[in-house]
Amino acid sequence: MKAKLVAGAEFDFLTRDEIKSELSPIISYLTEMTRGVKPLRFLASAQVAAGGALTIGDSNSPSDQISPKAGYIWAVTRLTIGGIAVTENVSVFLNNLGQGNIVDTVPGQTLRRFGGNSLILLPEDRLIVTGTGLAEPVGTNVFALGAALEVPREMAWKLF
Repeated sequence: MKAKLVAGAEFDFLTRDEIKSELSPIISYLTEMTRGVKPLRFLASAQVAAGGALTIGDSNSPSDQISPKAGYIWAVTRLTIGGIAVTENVSVFLNNLGQGNIVDTVPGQTLRRFGGNSLILLPEDRLIVTGTGLAEPVGTNVFALGAALEVPREMAWKLF
């Protein structure tokens, strides 16, 4: 664009600091968005209750949940349940304990791998691990340790 300058005209240009303060949030957002796929590990735990009952990840506390943070998507790649015997099994559910939401049954101390995009968690999704009739004593700490690939929701296509 061409402009003709007239003698005595006043122009109000942004200073370097004003430009920086206006663009800083946009640059931060774009930097975060372009970082691509980020591998991560997750860990959640709970204690065996009376009757051998166990539930991991069904709390309203974000620190107890197995789920991506707001605005992100996970492709879960592996999951191990520790603290129970190899002969014990727990069930892994997506979002709630309804029969149609079961993802897998995982034996204790066993590494379960999820290939490709077979277990995708959206920002509002979470995994819940539950067991009943476990032989471990009440108070035994059981943990779910896993790994996932994380991307911003707008870049979900990078997981496929």
